[in-house]
Amino acid sequence: MKSIAAFLALVSACPATLMAGALNKTVLYVTQMPLPDEVFSNTDHSIANIKMSTVSAMQSPLADTKSAGRGGALWIRYADGTKRNLTYLAGYGGQVDGNFNAFGFQGANSIAVSHPSVHWSGTKAVFSMVVGAPVFASDTTVFHWQLYEVTNFAPGQTPVMTLVQGQPSNYNNLYPCYDTQDRIIFVSDAPHGLNASHYPQLDEYLSLPCNSGLWRLDRANSNELKQIVHAPSGAFSPFIDSAGRVIFVQWDHLSRDTFATYDRAANTGLGESWTQTFNGHGTFSSEASSSFTLGTPANYATYNFHPEPRNFDKVALTGTNLNGNSFNQFFPWECREDGSGHEVQNHVGRHEFSPQVRNSFTDDPNLITVNYGGTRTINFLQVAESPAAPGTYYAASATEFGTHAAGTLVRYNGGMGVNPDTMAVTLVTPIAGVPNPGLGQSELGAPVDIYRNPVPLSDGSLLAVHTTATIFDSNVGPDPQHPRSRYNFRLRMLVPSSALPGATYVPDLTPGLDPTTPQPVSLSYYANGQLISYTTTAGYPSPTLWELDPVEVIDRTVTKPAQLGSPVAGVEQQVFTDVGVDIPTFQNYLKQRDLAVVVNRNSTHRDAADKQQPYNLKVAWSNTQTLGAGGKIYDIGWVQLLQADALRGYTLNGQNVNALPVPGRRLMPAALHSNLNEMPAVPGAPSGSVKIGDDGSWAAVLPAGRALTWQMLDGAGTKSQVKERYWVSFAPGEVRTCAVCHGVNTLDQAGNPGVPTNKPDALVTLLQYWKSNNPPGSMQHANSTSGALKNAGSVTLPVKRTGGSVGPVSVNFATANGSASAGTDYAAASGTLNWVDGDTADKNITITLLNPAVIGASKTLTVNLSAPVNGSLGATVTNTLTIDETAFNAWLFSNFGANANTPAGNPLGDPDGDGIKTAMEYALGGNPASGTSAVSPVCSLTGSHLELSFTRSRFEVTYTVEVSSDLATWTAGSTYGPGGNTLNTAATNDVTPGGSPAGFAVVRDNTAMTGGSQRFMRLRVTLP
Repeated sequence: MKSIAAFLALVSACPATLMAGALNKTVLYVTQMPLPDEVFSNTDHSIANIKMSTVSAMQSPLADTKSAGRGGALWIRYADGTKRNLTYLAGYGGQVDGNFNAFGFQGANSIAVSHPSVHWSGTKAVFSMVVGAPVFASDTTVFHWQLYEVTNFAPGQTPVMTLVQGQPSNYNNLYPCYDTQDRIIFVSDAPHGLNASHYPQLDEYLSLPCNSGLWRLDRANSNELKQIVHAPSGAFSPFIDSAGRVIFVQWDHLSRDTFATYDRAANTGLGESWTQTFNGHGTFSSEASSSFTLGTPANYATYNFHPEPRNFDKVALTGTNLNGNSFNQFFPWECREDGSGHEVQNHVGRHEFSPQVRNSFTDDPNLITVNYGGTRTINFLQVAESPAAPGTYYAASATEFGTHAAGTLVRYNGGMGVNPDTMAVTLVTPIAGVPNPGLGQSELGAPVDIYRNPVPLSDGSLLAVHTTATIFDSNVGPDPQHPRSRYNFRLRMLVPSSALPGATYVPDLTPGLDPTTPQPVSLSYYANGQLISYTTTAGYPSPTLWELDPVEVIDRTVTKPAQLGSPVAGVEQQVFTDVGVDIPTFQNYLKQRDLAVVVNRNSTHRDAADKQQPYNLKVAWSNTQTLGAGGKIYDIGWVQLLQADALRGYTLNGQNVNALPVPGRRLMPAALHSNLNEMPAVPGAPSGSVKIGDDGSWAAVLPAGRALTWQMLDGAGTKSQVKERYWVSFAPGEVRTCAVCHGVNTLDQAGNPGVPTNKPDALVTLLQYWKSNNPPGSMQHANSTSGALKNAGSVTLPVKRTGGSVGPVSVNFATANGSASAGTDYAAASGTLNWVDGDTADKNITITLLNPAVIGASKTLTVNLSAPVNGSLGATVTNTLTIDETAFNAWLFSNFGANANTPAGNPLGDPDGDGIKTAMEYALGGNPASGTSAVSPVCSLTGSHLELSFTRSRFEVTYTVEVSSDLATWTAGSTYGPGGNTLNTAATNDVTPGGSPAGFAVVRDNTAMTGGSQRFMRLRVTLP
């Protein structure tokens, strides 16, 4: 462990101007019991001997009284300086003293409070509170931090506090904030997938309980609960910045398990020196299993393969060309409100912010260890954005333990779109190196100022939590039961330093301008079976409560940003279009299965500043390469994806190999094994790997909502060449482009500006594979030929979608002249047919027929399909439509040719002079040009009844037999036609003899002829 001085270097740059003066803004803040000890077991390396509180940098999420002492409260300090204990006024926390601080024994009604966050309206706030404490020494009740909401806290109002419904009730929920949609984003130690058998999640550094990342509660949507960021070592202090991003601190410690190394005997011959521990490291066979195998050399190798060995693990490093890896930092991160776009803020790298980055390989002179100049730090804690200067962020840079996350205040510029090359860390307060007695450092002769919880206020001034320190904090009370802290955290305004005018800021200690003036408390509570007392003891006066987590109460509705989305990058959008995959359909498919896709365009490119890992990279099976220097060239062929699985466990029971593991699991990198069937299999691929394309690209389908990392392997798939140093998670349905690994800021290592813009071949392959398994289908005409009468008015041609229905598809259609002419025989038509996702119903093309008066031969046109979108064209892309004359007109044309358009074609004419009208000739099968009446109906007397015989030659014609007694009045009888036949009526009966040829009919008059009477029969034909 190192002091803060090892992490910061002073520069001459001046911070932004801050206003000074009394606090004249309303703020919420909390008080907490001082917890002096933060213990790291750097002597015996025993997990059981490590202790962190809720206010340490590696904040314990637990609500037990060892981690969070009881007796604090939620306070409001109004702009006029008056203050009120809101929790007490709302009925929480038990009895209070004359200063409204908790008093006496803290039992069932006692509370601890943390992390208030004010709503955009300024009229309500959400915060964390734990209610209750052990009421006797052996009380083992488990308590949890839960989210509460407070309203009615304006002057003169009675505050109301309510438990937030829908949050994980059996876990600890901290750091809440409101997002742009009034959902609550917060930190929780609820395990990934709410799998209780994995609880608690253990961090990667000290294997202590940690939170699992960011969660989101949507109370307006049936209390929908989602984990939006999965962080193996935890995340802290989320808020929505002025651009609409979720900004938060993520603890990054992607490294091998320290305790697995210390659980073996040190090899003194290699220079190792430690006392072997018996934490009992081991692994579960899977996340779903309770089968536990205690650590063995084989087990160690299997589950401690990534990344490089720890720098003190000489056994693992021997015979390699690797530098040991010890990666431990708190950096600002960002994501969208759904968890998409999860990355270090602005994709800033360690090369911009960290003081030192080691080379990964020891035998390549191109790779360098860089000690950077300027102000740099590896820890950004309690990040906050200035409301008066949007895009400017403040943080406390502190050691990982010993000072309760207090240190030097820094500022950096990180607005939306700011290039990391221009991001810089600037001192706000003087560097304060606090000695660590564990490293043999001596106490300072004079105290230094250290800070936490910077709060840039809306008027441009700066509020912070301040204390003085001469050494790491520890209990200076008379005994463990009467602890006293060396530190006295309280709210302070900052003013320019007189020693360094305009350069740094110091606490405003002007008499009479103290924001609060805390008073001593007298209380006690049980912790770890012992009664802890904060009362006046001989030589040890009662302490004051720490003041923490201030936040300004202000209406921010005018400046509330819009909700941000995560659109697919333009280059990748074009690939989707080229392959014919609908992006919303594809993303919906991913969402339904909790999947995401990551795309890389060219892995041979790297940022110019990143020279700690190989940057002369060449795709093993192509000529694609990017070289930034002479010397060794590294081939790359595979990207091995690693998912964070809850596999590591500990027994914490000495050398008892039969001991059961204690609750909780540490996440370990395991080769991707989830959803591998969503990607095309490549023979010979290393486990969990995707192949790098000839153009240097790669694409992968990944489990959403789970932390992942990756490394690039050589062409043989046996050696790791370049490693991703962070855990990253993805949102369901997200399609994220990482244009290059270790992204380019301005120039790549070869001096090329910007990022590659090639269409990634790997995405093409992935989408084609997905499309083959989720076909959109083909579109084609239902028929290759169609026909219609020209007087039909219109004709409808169906188009089918077959062979799949995934996603929307469309196809264009257009008519084209054949012997038929647009504008004369039909109306030209064109357009687009559309199907939505899952739609397989036929879509119709309607062609309007113009029915010209001129009688002629049949004519044709074609209707062609083209330009399919997403789907493909089927076999039948052309429908030939024949426009026919009506049957009568066609008959006329066949008999008269062009003369059909002269009086010879008149249906009531008789061009051959045989006494039969042309229409009747047609109906009875005659020849209008023959001059014979052989087809005429025949009327005969059978007995006393007339009978009419005729032949129906045209079944589209309606034939009606009529009878009369006077040739003036006719009565309709039997009827035959396309709509059906009526054979027998009151007037006539059909008496056609059996065996008569088709169409032949004999109809009898039902009225008999008598002496002197007369009867008549006739045939009426009606053309369609």
